[in-house]
Amino acid sequence: MNAMKPIDATVQPFIGTRVIGQNLCLVQQQRKEAWLFGGISHKIWRRLNEGAGVDRIIDEIQTETQARREKVYASVSGLLEQLWQRQIVELRGREHISSAERAALVKDEPCNTNGRLWGACYENHVLFRAWLDLLIPCNLRCQHCYLDFSKTDVLPFAEVCSYLDQLARHGCPEVVLTGGEIFLRRDLDDILAYTQEKGFLFELFTNGTLIDEKMADRLGRRLIECVQISVYGTTAEVHEAVTRKPGT
Repeated sequence: MNAMKPIDATVQPFIGTRVIGQNLCLVQQQRKEAWLFGGISHKIWRRLNEGAGVDRIIDEIQTETQARREKVYASVSGLLEQLWQRQIVELRGREHISSAERAALVKDEPCNTNGRLWGACYENHVLFRAWLDLLIPCNLRCQHCYLDFSKTDVLPFAEVCSYLDQLARHGCPEVVLTGGEIFLRRDLDDILAYTQEKGFLFELFTNGTLIDEKMADRLGRRLIECVQISVYGTTAEVHEAVTRKPGT
């Protein structure tokens, strides 16, 4: 960026925000990436999300810190450059640059794949990943399963949302939704929508037997990081000996 050139930045959709110790963690859900930023990044990001213009943010930080405007400008523009490369914000005048070209400018791995995110969570006593059991019922009876199938407990939707709220406030960036068999829940799509809204990187853990073409299309509209499907053998005979249900 040229010195003191006006900057017009817009926050992209589907960006999760976490504070982990002194680190700002931003989750780019569409790209399944999480990035950590330090310094005054959390102040800049908060004001951007509140709709403040870049010039106003610079003025506020300069007033607060009594630093030279050139120094504040360099800090703010430097962060925005990183955010733009990582496709977290858009910068006016760069619409002609493709996503692939932007991604090529980033030389380091996302923090959720290079160990930095786990390290930051560990150092600050923050849950890195939470497994949330949505229900006990399952359509299989796997030999090794720890669940008591005499119980029919289903976590109420309001409680699911409450747990997700608490995890987000805590700073947890990743969630795995599991059970029981999660696709037995009729409100699963509502749960996925709320999990996405709260800015998580999230995975599903399922036996896969209830995913048909229609359900697969619905899942494709959600920003799910991964769908883990249990497979217990290379042949139907071995797999079904574990699940104790033919045709699985």
